[in-house]
Amino acid sequence: MSSVQRAQWLAVGLMAFLTLVFFSILWRHTSLGGRWDPLLASPLIHDLPWTLRRLLSSLGRTWLPLLLAVLVAVLWISAVAQRHLGAALTALLVPSASLLMLVQIRDGWLGLGVEDFPSGHTTAACSLLVSVVVLWPRPASWATLLWTLTLIVVAVGNVTLHAHLPGEVIAAVLLVSSVTGLLLGILAPRPVTAVWSPNRGTMGPP
Repeated sequence: MSSVQRAQWLAVGLMAFLTLVFFSILWRHTSLGGRWDPLLASPLIHDLPWTLRRLLSSLGRTWLPLLLAVLVAVLWISAVAQRHLGAALTALLVPSASLLMLVQIRDGWLGLGVEDFPSGHTTAACSLLVSVVVLWPRPASWATLLWTLTLIVVAVGNVTLHAHLPGEVIAAVLLVSSVTGLLLGILAPRPVTAVWSPNRGTMGPP
């Protein structure tokens, strides 16, 4: 990863953190959250069939996080075996640092969070998804589409059965984005490449 790319990732992480701080203050300490949470949640709760709501909740809160955890474990072992240690370290630190930051925020750090703000399920699932992307050896348009769809299902599934409010989910995504940007900027992992294609990777040219 070039110095320009590192600077870009650091900028993404810093901007995401500042956005998280700004968003949390507005959402929790003004009337903004009270107005927008019901508006954003209403279509997902009242306009979707009950069966679909249950399915999305099960996928977003249980099955997808479990699948992502298993996939991270498999990809991590493969990355270590191929000596892609930077990517392996990043894939471990993104979930760990995200959950640590979640605990600190919920404990009242900077007055940003409370219990359930940000969403713990969303933080865990999104950070695992980042680890999969970092470790994934075969970048393709279908993979990008799949990761995007997974993120959407996780976000929506945490709202459909009243488990979380939309603001709690948005804060979790911002939290993971800030951790991801800062870690990628600091660690600058080289791309994990498939054995059959030594010049392809997930994070840009090696």
